[in-house]
Amino acid sequence: MPECLQLPQVDLPAALQGLLTQVPKGQLTTFGTLARALGDVRAARWVAVELQALRAAGVDTHTLPWHRVLRQTGEFMAGSAVDRNRQQLALAAEGVSVDPTLKLLAAKQPLRVPKVLSESQVEALL
Repeated sequence: MPECLQLPQVDLPAALQGLLTQVPKGQLTTFGTLARALGDVRAARWVAVELQALRAAGVDTHTLPWHRVLRQTGEFMAGSAVDRNRQQLALAAEGVSVDPTLKLLAAKQPLRVPKVLSESQVEALL
């Protein structure tokens, strides 16, 4: 019987949280950019679900800056009006301009694009 290939176990939620802490105040990124940095651009939906879970769990934006992540279109993540208001207030406190329809004023605010991480860099975040 052939031997099974053993792949290293990576704690993706922890790696995602490590990436979030690298997004500086006043700068933004997208779900897709974070997914790409984790090695799979198709995982953008997973990133959104993970961040929504953190937000729903009441994780403070000072602890983990989930509020700095937007959809590719510049829109806030889905959620309740209270959550979107929290995100808007947190961004405004960092000097990020948002219009009344809760869309980023993209012309004034560039997105920060983290580098794609190597396997060793992902492991270092754990």
